[in-house]
Amino acid sequence: MSLALTVLLAATPAIAADSAWNGGDGNWSAATNWTPDTAAPGAGDTATITGSSADQTVTYDSAASGLLGTLILDQAASGFANTLLVSKSLTIASDIALGGNDALGTAQLQLGAGTTLKIGDATTRGALTIGQNAVLLATDSSSSPTIDANVTLNAGGLITLNSAAAVDTRTTLLGNFTANGGTIERVAGNAGQGILQLKGATNVLNNVTLSDTLASTKGLPYIYLNGNATSGAADQSFSTNITVPILALRGATGTKTLATTGSGVITQIRLGNYAANSELTLKLGGDLALTNGIADGVWGASTGTTLNLDTAGHTLTNTSTLNFISANLTGATWNIKNTAATAGKIVAANYTFNAANTNTVTGDLTLQATGTGANAFANATFGASTRFHYTGTAGSFSSTNALASIEVGNGVNASALTRTGSALTLTGNLKINTAATYTAGGYATTLTGSITGSGTYHAINSSGNVTWSSGSIGGLSAGDAAGQTGTLTFSAAGTVSGIPTINLAATSVSVFDIASASSYDVVNLGAFNIAFNGTLYLNFLDGYTPEDGASFDLFRSASELNSASVAFTGTKSGDFITIASNLAGFEFSFDAGTGIVSVTSAIPEPATVAILAGLAMLAGAAIRKRRRLARAFPATNSQ
Repeated sequence: MSLALTVLLAATPAIAADSAWNGGDGNWSAATNWTPDTAAPGAGDTATITGSSADQTVTYDSAASGLLGTLILDQAASGFANTLLVSKSLTIASDIALGGNDALGTAQLQLGAGTTLKIGDATTRGALTIGQNAVLLATDSSSSPTIDANVTLNAGGLITLNSAAAVDTRTTLLGNFTANGGTIERVAGNAGQGILQLKGATNVLNNVTLSDTLASTKGLPYIYLNGNATSGAADQSFSTNITVPILALRGATGTKTLATTGSGVITQIRLGNYAANSELTLKLGGDLALTNGIADGVWGASTGTTLNLDTAGHTLTNTSTLNFISANLTGATWNIKNTAATAGKIVAANYTFNAANTNTVTGDLTLQATGTGANAFANATFGASTRFHYTGTAGSFSSTNALASIEVGNGVNASALTRTGSALTLTGNLKINTAATYTAGGYATTLTGSITGSGTYHAINSSGNVTWSSGSIGGLSAGDAAGQTGTLTFSAAGTVSGIPTINLAATSVSVFDIASASSYDVVNLGAFNIAFNGTLYLNFLDGYTPEDGASFDLFRSASELNSASVAFTGTKSGDFITIASNLAGFEFSFDAGTGIVSVTSAIPEPATVAILAGLAMLAGAAIRKRRRLARAFPATNSQ
């Protein structure tokens, strides 16, 4: 009988107890500090620390069990602080809510050196809410604390990241972090000391104040977003509507989905401290605003790192030069891309692609430069759907490999882009908008697509030739958009030796829009030479039908001054193999010497009609390509 009773008693679970702190300072483990005073609260128990009209600190000391069911940490009376100092790692089963009453004093939760505060159980992560007049204090030790919980900071709450006694402290949050208001502060140390380290999957900083008592000389708190395969969540999101001075992805891997909303901006993203052959993806979860772009955190890194930047159909805006860094990331691979079906865009003052890296740009993606400096696309490969759009007042660019398409200007404001360093190869189009100038200098341009727009192309010397690749269907086409007539101007002014030449290919299709007898596309050749070739396609607009014998002066030459201020003119040679149009029953003649096309009234023979139909299909492909360019580069007033 007694044996059975003993077994029964052993199998009976302990009954949870409710304990209340007696008041004043003291250690948690001392039973006499609690009512009832039989034992200090432990696993499954509820501990209530009631605030009083005096400051008090309850120390969760090394002799405590490390387990608790529920914690109730009340606010003190107005003007006082009720503090729980966790100096030993503690697991609390139930959620914790601190503060919430602005008429009362403070409820403070302070984490000791190297401690971990876990809320929840083995399968569920609990929550810590920091409300009005509640404070989460960092340790007074350089050994940083960790909170394994989903943390919410509300209006009137405060997180203090370091102290005068321990300036280089990192408060690490393993769960999700949501800031709806309140303040995150650092109170001592140099820039980079006093860090909030986010390792949870979802992180939102909205309407929160970042503060530093030494902000004028030391800087605001840094935010680390650096979950990886061994610590926290490798795939994380971060969004904010405030100014975040530094977002550091130190040693981070996986995918970091970033966005700024409203007036939110991230001053700088810092990278580094990567293991060999690691991979990190920066993905836009919405539009993202940066000020100083991406920088090296100077933490060191091993070789073989792959860094991906995916706009995912959104726009990344950076007000300074966007540098795809190498430095400690020597040998890194940068993949700049847009994986979404909708177009993506990156806007920066200028771009620097480092030769030490392997750089690729792919997807339906525009790189827009708005500044006045140099753009360096070193060791970069560009996909067919990518575009470089320059809208600054005067800038330059260089590249070691071919680019896809380039656009200069926005169609309203003056904009000048200069090629430096070497000849240019384009696998796509070159569009020079109204009021814009593209200066090739003495460097040749070879392209597959078309040169379009109503701006100016300037080159000098016989080395500044424009040539279409064999088999390309691109040609010359004036006007800022398909169906919009205009004048595309070439200039060879200032030539020193020889005259630059435009060399159309046998497969080139040059498309000219004609709206009326006096409104049609014109190519002003200046003193350039031109060798006609390929197909001239006439696209008559809005039902316009020319009269028999009508003529259109499409290619016009003019004298210019060379470097010695001597006038010179170019020559026209060659001829178009075919002239076609979107009008049935018309034939045209072209005078290569004058650049004038004329209408004849002869009805073509059936065999000729079949040939012209095939050419119309080819021209249609060129027009569609031009319209795709117009959609990719819409006429806007944006800078």
